[in-house]
Amino acid sequence: MEALVSKRPAGSCRHSPYGPRGKGQQNRDGPDAAGERCEDKKETIETSEAPPPLGHEPQAIRAGNFVFLSQQMAFGPDGKLAPGMERDPAFPWYGSPGRAQMHYMLKNVAAICEAAGATLSNVVRRACFHDDTQWFAESIDEWVAHFPGVKPASTTIKVGGPLLVPGANTLLDLIACAPTR
Repeated sequence: MEALVSKRPAGSCRHSPYGPRGKGQQNRDGPDAAGERCEDKKETIETSEAPPPLGHEPQAIRAGNFVFLSQQMAFGPDGKLAPGMERDPAFPWYGSPGRAQMHYMLKNVAAICEAAGATLSNVVRRACFHDDTQWFAESIDEWVAHFPGVKPASTTIKVGGPLLVPGANTLLDLIACAPTR
């Protein structure tokens, strides 16, 4: 059997004749072809039309044409569950907490997207975490009502325990695509 001998120059990628980064890939340590660095393309998005985030993160980051939103839960400016997001213990058979919380979050998401130069319909990716799937049906009904056309790619996960905000039953992690400014 004949041995295969590589005629690649030293230091080149064995999978690509174009070197370790491949054809058309930019040097991640320096500027791209237009002379811009990735850091130059990032913008912090903040709006007073939605509650501030719970931690140190901004409401969103716009990087190029993508908007990466920080976690969304149905909390108010004080970091606690917003009023009206739970069933009244005196009337436990009334109300739809899953629907109410999703509606509240999507109102906030729409405001953050608008601040980033996008709209709610520009959301392209959704990861949805539920403390318990008992609220899934009503929350997904509310979600779908906001996306009558093409729905965002989606993942739904049951975490099986309480979320960071007591009483919150859903956490959203979203990515939107924003038009070029």
